Order: sequence, then structure tokens, then C-alpha cells
Amino acid sequence: MIKKAKAGDPLKVVNDMFMSPTYTYDAAKLLDELLKSDTTGIIHGANAGNCSWHQFATAILRLANIAHPIDSIPAAAFPTKATRPMNSALISDRLDEITTFKMRPWQEAIAAYIQAR
Repeated sequence: MIKKAKAGDPLKVVNDMFMSPTYTYDAAKLLDELLKSDTTGIIHGANAGNCSWHQFATAILRLANIAHPIDSIPAAAFPTKATRPMNSALISDRLDEITTFKMRPWQEAIAAYIQAR
């Protein structure tokens, strides 16, 4: 998003598909904690909260101090060959049973990523 916005490219981002953005740094820290705990089974490890792709793109540009319009479009206006779920957000409730490690909110993770760039 940042690269396209800086290049002046038009941005069209879907507003009706939801997900849990996760910073790879946070995912790596979580994996380290899980390996130390000898955890088994399936664990959802995502930054806390969820948003639409449009909300995600808007937050990225705001935190990067880039003023660039983002057109909000429905997923139906952006057809793809692959079928995508409308809601792929994850809840990491099982983490509370396994470790004291907490995944921070996605907004904080984006801010940390942009600051580290």
C-alpha cells in the first residue's frame, strides 16, 4: 500500500472482507513462546482484533503519514480466481490457557512495523 500510494497509483481496497492482520515479528515471538511451552495441537496466533482490508489499508497510510485516497469497494467488484472467505479473522483464545504471552492489537503492531521500516 505504501509503495503504491507513494507512486501515486490508484488504490481500491475491499471493505467487506475481514481478517486479523498479524505482524511477522509478533508471530515469531509467539512461536518462540509456544516452543518453550511444549504446546501441541492447533493454535490461532494473530494480533488481537480484526478489520476489513480497507480499514487495514487506511490505518497503514495514516500511520505512515501518507495522504492518498483509497477507494472503498465491495469484494464482488474485485473478482479473483480463488474463492476467498468474507471473514477470515482469528481469535486466539487458546493462548490464554497455554502461555502468559499476549498478542498486541493489530493497530499497535502496524505502528511498530512502520516505525521499524
